[in-house]
Amino acid sequence: MRNSTIKYLEEELCNYDHTRKRMKELREEVRTPWKPQDENIGGGRSNSNVSTTEMTATRLVNDKRIEHLERVTIAIEKVFEEGNLLEQQLMNLYYFKKPRLLTVDGIVDKLHISRSHFFRIKKGIIIKLADELGIEH
Repeated sequence: MRNSTIKYLEEELCNYDHTRKRMKELREEVRTPWKPQDENIGGGRSNSNVSTTEMTATRLVNDKRIEHLERVTIAIEKVFEEGNLLEQQLMNLYYFKKPRLLTVDGIVDKLHISRSHFFRIKKGIIIKLADELGIEH
């Protein structure tokens, strides 16, 4: 796997919480878009034949940004849930905990594993995430 791919996947893991928050913000933005204030005081008819609920639902389903963030979030959650306890602990300590209080050596000591075993587990997590996202390795 290329170094740039590994860095991208690790970045997605590290930004998991931010990604979930951003997805929530984007959904809210799509639901309530900014509209210019109508200066027309008299009555008028709407140009659209579709209800606002249908338009909002269509925008939510078709938004590419939300779709990408959902795909990444679901993949990370699946890798986490399908991982064993050691992989979950490593993901929590190394990727999800903000700010990261432990170095690699600190995580190795806390999990009672060797340094090389740490890197094997980390590589396995990255490969599983790449598989979930359909990235070749």
